[in-house]
Amino acid sequence: MIIELTSHTTPCTNIQPCFQDGDYSRISQKAHPGWSRLNTRILQPGYIQIGDKVTIIKESSDD
Repeated sequence: MIIELTSHTTPCTNIQPCFQDGDYSRISQKAHPGWSRLNTRILQPGYIQIGDKVTIIKESSDD
């Protein structure tokens, strides 16, 4: 499987009940870099599972 990481996901109120006291700010990329979820684009379909090796093909300097 090949995926492209396209952007960080902004937390929304849909997931608010999943967090203690509804505080989802800990997954804000601006407040806590590296803890945000990511949007992706599938470039080559396939399967991925926990423990699979991840290889960075091209790293962007846009951030």
